Amino acid sequence: VFRRTWWLLAVPVFVGLALLFAFIYPYLVAEQHPAPPELTEDVAQFAKRQGTDPVEVSVEKWSDITSVPNAYAIGLGPSRRIFLWDTLLDGRFDDSEVRVVLAHELAHHSRHHIWKGIAWFALLLLPLLGGVAWLTGRRGGLYQPRAVPLALLALVAGGLLLQPLDSAVSRRFEAEADWTALETTRDPAAARALFRGFTREALEDPTPPRWAYQATATHPSIEERIAMATAWERRNSVKRRR
Repeated sequence: VFRRTWWLLAVPVFVGLALLFAFIYPYLVAEQHPAPPELTEDVAQFAKRQGTDPVEVSVEKWSDITSVPNAYAIGLGPSRRIFLWDTLLDGRFDDSEVRVVLAHELAHHSRHHIWKGIAWFALLLLPLLGGVAWLTGRRGGLYQPRAVPLALLALVAGGLLLQPLDSAVSRRFEAEADWTALETTRDPAAARALFRGFTREALEDPTPPRWAYQATATHPSIEERIAMATAWERRNSVKRRR
């Protein structure tokens, strides 16, 4: 029915699916259990400082698969949650470093990064599907079987072309979360120790090649994150002297 305009209708459908997945994902994680009470108390205090409602914290089991430490924020509205991998709580990182992680992940919620990420998804999806529609239209339209391989090729190629922009947006969100975590915990030493720990425990390159960084990195480099913590410390030292 919508041979020429299907892509305009597909965008809200895919955005709706993204919203649905973001909302229900916290309920789909199988091996999770409540975080220790002290972490829940920390998040409640951090939520006040960041001007948002408290968020539930859960621990996700990954230690039987990997030793890499990780954490992430997910969920919308009542499903908002912070997940800490149990590899982050096995003693390799002290309490102050874990608090930095909590403040960082809470910042993704308080700064509405999940909503903004879905908005960017919609913005990038529009030209991507529009390009697929234009290319497949030259083969009779997407409903023609012979156009399907071309559509798949266009999706892959378009995704690769848009990847640097998507990565840049993600790095911007992560940098904002890092700064908010520093403003929340006021502990730059713990932040630096945490980032060095990521280099050691996750084998993360502190200074990746520039081309790879621009194309695929979703977080600032470890070197940049440590530099931000130091910059925050110097900035606030000047304020205190004044």
